[in-house]
Amino acid sequence: MNEIQTKDPEEAVEILLGKALDEAPYISEDEVFNEHNSLRRAWGSRQLFSGNSTEIKAIILSNLQELAEIKQFDVFVIKVIDKLLCAQVMAVFSTDTFTGVRVWHTEGKIYACGNSVFHG
Repeated sequence: MNEIQTKDPEEAVEILLGKALDEAPYISEDEVFNEHNSLRRAWGSRQLFSGNSTEIKAIILSNLQELAEIKQFDVFVIKVIDKLLCAQVMAVFSTDTFTGVRVWHTEGKIYACGNSVFHG
């Protein structure tokens, strides 16, 4: 999947949990936990959320809506990162910074995490 851009938080979540996640590989829970541990160091990620599509959509949407309200917000960029086994949405800001949210899926659950302020 080529990266897709949108300014709409709801559209970003739909693409992330639809087209993007569909193209990401299914992985084991251990792989999810390993990937999240790397983000704990890199992004200061605190929590890893898991659930069904409806539950994860609600969590991600509320976070993206908050990010879209920041004055310097520019665009959401959604893509699949094959080598990291995930789909990701980034809120890109005019300050040349971004805030990312990553999602993975196992056979039974969807997992999501973000930086230190990402919340459920």
